[in-house]
Amino acid sequence: MKVGILTFHWSRNYGAALQSYALKTYIYKMGYKVNIIDYIPNYPKAKSSFISELKGFILFKLLVFDALKIKKQKKQFKEFSDSFFSKDILDVKSTQFVEKKYDCLICGSDQIWNPFLTGGNFDPAYFGKLKGINTKFCASYAASIGEKHIPKEQVNQFKLLINSLKYISVREEQSVNEVQQYTSSKVIDVIDPTLLLDYEDYSSISIDPNITKPYLLIYQNTKNPLVYQIASKVAKEKNLKIVEVAYRRQFSFINEKIIMSAGPREFLGLYKNADYVITNTFHGTVFSIIFNKDFISIPLKGREDRVLNLTNKLKLEKRLISTLDCERIENLISEQINYNDVKKLLEKEKTKSKKFLEGMLENNDISY
Repeated sequence: MKVGILTFHWSRNYGAALQSYALKTYIYKMGYKVNIIDYIPNYPKAKSSFISELKGFILFKLLVFDALKIKKQKKQFKEFSDSFFSKDILDVKSTQFVEKKYDCLICGSDQIWNPFLTGGNFDPAYFGKLKGINTKFCASYAASIGEKHIPKEQVNQFKLLINSLKYISVREEQSVNEVQQYTSSKVIDVIDPTLLLDYEDYSSISIDPNITKPYLLIYQNTKNPLVYQIASKVAKEKNLKIVEVAYRRQFSFINEKIIMSAGPREFLGLYKNADYVITNTFHGTVFSIIFNKDFISIPLKGREDRVLNLTNKLKLEKRLISTLDCERIENLISEQINYNDVKKLLEKEKTKSKKFLEGMLENNDISY
C-alpha cells in the first residue's frame, strides 16, 4: 500500500518540519510505503504598509550581520527535508507530466485548514484535491482549523471540500463539533503526530548544542515580554543560563544567548539538553513533554485551544500561565512534573490515535 502525505512540510518552522517527519516516520514503521508530496504553494502575501516596510528595511540594515546565521538555519532545514521526508516531486508544468498514484492520501497535520495561512481561502490541495494526484481515498490526520470557528464567508467552501474526505480527524478536541456540523462523516480528535513517536526516536536524530553550562531554553513564535519576565525569574532561582532558539533576532533586553542557526535536528538537541523550558507555542509545549522537561507555557491569547486541549488531557494545565503571577511561578519552580503519570495519560491518547490510523489505512470502518 502506498500512502501520500500533504502537509506544511515546506514551512521553515520547527513544529511544521517535525510533525511532517513524525507522521511519515510512524506510518513507515507501520509497514507502509509512504512519501510526503512535495506540494509547495505560492500564496499571495498580504500588502505591507509603508511604515512596516520602512521598519523592515531599517531592521534589515541593523541586523545584516545575522544573515549568515539565518542562511545556515535555512540550509539545515533543507538538509533535514532532503534527508528525512522521502518526497514525491510534483512537476505539473513538465510536458512529461506523470500522474502520482496512491492508495491513501493523508492531509495533515498542522493548520492546513486555517485560511489565514493559505492565502485567505481554504486550499483544496489540503482536502485531497490536487492536480496530478490519483488516490483511492482521502483522509485527514490531526488537521487544525487554527481558530475557534470556520469564517462565515468561507463555510460553503469548507462544506464542499470537507466532504471529499472519507476519514476525518482533527487535532483539537474543541474543533470536533465545529467541523462535524459540515459533514456526515464521523469526526474524531487525535494527538499531534509528533506525539506518536517517543523520546528515543527524536534523540537518535538530534544534534547536541555546544553549551557547557546548565540552561533554560526559550522558544516562541510570537514575541511576548511575559516570556522574558518569567524566564528571568526562573533562571535566577535555578541559577541557569538563558538560551533562546529563534528564527530571527529577538530584542529581549535580558542577558541571553540567541541561537538563529538551528535546524530541526539542532532544535531537538537544544530541547533534549535543556534544564527548563519557557515557551508560548504549541509544539514548544509538545517537545517539553516528549523530553520530560519542567516547563511553563504562555498560550497566545485567542488561540489557547491547542495548548489547553493537550495539557488538559495530560493534567498539565497548571503549567500554563497568562500573567506575571509571582506566587504561581514560585510554586512551579519548586514543583517537578511527575512524568510517570503523564506517560500513562499520553499512552491512552496514543492508543486512540493509533487505532484511528490503523483503521483508516486498512480502509475499514472505525469504531470510536
